Amino acid sequence: KWFSHVELSDQDPYFLYGASNLGSMLSLAAYPAILEPHLGLFEQANAWRWGYCAFAAFVGLCALTVIRAKSLANDGPPPQLEIAMAVPPPMLTSISFVRRLKWIFLSFVPSSFLLGVTNYITTDVAPVPLFWVIPLALYLATFVLVFAKKPPLPHALMVRLLPLGITATVLVYLTEASTPITFITGIHLVTFFLASMVCHGELANDRPPPEQLTEFYLWISVGGVLGGIFNGIIAPQIFDTLVEYPLAMVLACLCRTVPEEEKREKLARNLDGLIPVGLCLLMVGLILIGRALHVDRAGAVFKLLIAAPLLINYGFLKVPIRFGLGIGACLLGGSLFGGILGTTVHVERNFFGVVRVTHDDAGKFVQIAHGTTIHGRQS
Repeated sequence: KWFSHVELSDQDPYFLYGASNLGSMLSLAAYPAILEPHLGLFEQANAWRWGYCAFAAFVGLCALTVIRAKSLANDGPPPQLEIAMAVPPPMLTSISFVRRLKWIFLSFVPSSFLLGVTNYITTDVAPVPLFWVIPLALYLATFVLVFAKKPPLPHALMVRLLPLGITATVLVYLTEASTPITFITGIHLVTFFLASMVCHGELANDRPPPEQLTEFYLWISVGGVLGGIFNGIIAPQIFDTLVEYPLAMVLACLCRTVPEEEKREKLARNLDGLIPVGLCLLMVGLILIGRALHVDRAGAVFKLLIAAPLLINYGFLKVPIRFGLGIGACLLGGSLFGGILGTTVHVERNFFGVVRVTHDDAGKFVQIAHGTTIHGRQS
């Protein structure tokens, strides 16, 4: 906001938001790699103390610069600008309540997605220490990219690629695929990156004039906080499984803005609810057929059965609401699959995550599993 008041800065100040998130990324990488191995706690405390004093000094210099710029402006414009200044500046349009909700929603979804994908991967795919650093770095990187002066990744490309990533991720999610670990983890992370780029790109495209950027960042922060509260506090109390992760995928699909969407006829819009219902019934029917034929749950045939409705839904990628609801319908119908470990007879969520008790398909064992890891079996 101060930057926009300095006459020398005749450029969009929003790139500074990317700079601040780049600083967060650098500190995230530097602390475990450089600071912690080479400095003790006392040295770290001293470095922080002096660093914060330097930060306060720099903020003071910025404030003095802004005050000086305003005082020069109050001295009066040069004669050649008097005529131009006679024209009153344009009035700022007020920010509507719906627009504020949009900002909150667009920042809520990536925040929830971040926590959901981190929790899922570290539980069901690769329980690696400090893995959370990678999704967080990707999350911060999306802010840097979308608020850059010249965004290196076109927003239209991200909008186009997201349905492909979501479709692939839902398939590996429903089939509980976890190997090869690097490939499966990459699918989840790439889709999360695309979803964050789409949501944060929509925020960047809808940013208000610099005079209103303080409120803009306030509502972005509110959305991020709500995402954390939902995943960290609310979801574990109301869901037995990691519902918040697939829910974030569905919401990310609804955040896409496609120009073709505005040109659809009313009759086509009426199909937005009917087609997802049909996809859900198709998914349920194919899973029941697979069970009746005793198809191996972990085999390729069962995966093809689950992939069929998802491939049909991919044809609606130019209609965000229909595609998003279709993904939700496939996830809902796919929940009947139950996973590769057999039929679930009990599930609960505790401090360690989601724990299930299942009967194997052969009907010989009862087993307890945390994610895709079996921790015990009995006849």
